[in-house]
Amino acid sequence: MKIESKNQENNILEVENLAKKFVVKKGKMPWQKNQYVNVVNGIDFSIRKGEALGIVGESGCGKSTTAKLIMDIHSPTKGSIVYNSQELNDLKGKEKKKIRKDIQYVFQDPMGALNPRIPVIEQIYEPLIIHYGRDIKNYYKKAVSLLESVGMKESHGKMYPHQLSGGQRQRVVLARAMILEPELLICDEPISALDVSIQSQVVNLLMKIRDERGITLLFISHDLSMVRHLCNRTAVMYMGHIVEYGDNETLFNNPLHPYTRSLINAIPVPDPRIKKDDIILEGEIPSLLDPPSGCKFHPRCPIAGPECSLKQPELKTMPDGRKVACFALKRGDCNE
Repeated sequence: MKIESKNQENNILEVENLAKKFVVKKGKMPWQKNQYVNVVNGIDFSIRKGEALGIVGESGCGKSTTAKLIMDIHSPTKGSIVYNSQELNDLKGKEKKKIRKDIQYVFQDPMGALNPRIPVIEQIYEPLIIHYGRDIKNYYKKAVSLLESVGMKESHGKMYPHQLSGGQRQRVVLARAMILEPELLICDEPISALDVSIQSQVVNLLMKIRDERGITLLFISHDLSMVRHLCNRTAVMYMGHIVEYGDNETLFNNPLHPYTRSLINAIPVPDPRIKKDDIILEGEIPSLLDPPSGCKFHPRCPIAGPECSLKQPELKTMPDGRKVACFALKRGDCNE
């Protein structure tokens, strides 16, 4: 399957109408129906070759599930995932294995992603064995070179995961993901478990990797300041829907969706004299087991209108090129 779109020749990844629902309760009797939760609800986005796209939102909004759908960790309920003009859902066997080395994944918890009983150097070159067979001597040299490129030493490679700090373990996971020389690197909240000073080091390392190797990044995080620093474009998710999507300069300087504005308003600013937006996010995300009708954000939205509870707004393109899903734009309640 091939999706026709603008600037398609520049897109390394295109996601169209992607959705995923999970069974949370199976009916034990014939007359009892299974209960489902829709974690991702028909989202669309694309990533241009060489750029960094950020996906942000509160915990439980579907960010990580989106990444795992792309990685084929979960199978989509519906939708299309096209990588370099190839529909990933249609690939099997050797074709799928070949694509997998081009798309690598950096997990949120580096300790959980590493085997505690194997020295980290062996875990770094293990993907080479899986894809190309055994050539340990050359693989070892390449793994050491990658360790050094992420600011570590050969001696670190002989250690076990528990002997390294959190930041060092994340660097090891990055080195392991890089050893197959992927085109697309998916980073699923890689800095959430790290200290603030280490977070900036990891983000700067990702920027260095992107600049030097030309890798495309999909960076998932709830830290908008880091996403603004690292990414070119950002997609804002809420309860499985993308509510705003566009270039960082446009989105961060003039957010239109009230959810985006509240998230940006929550970014700490060191200067107390700087005036912030007056939109403050209140309440908790509704349960996915019993989602609200219409726009999923309307129970928490300070500018919700009558139509917001009736139907889900479509993601529409604005004059500045960004996409926004909000009925308040028609009413003029958003600062366009």
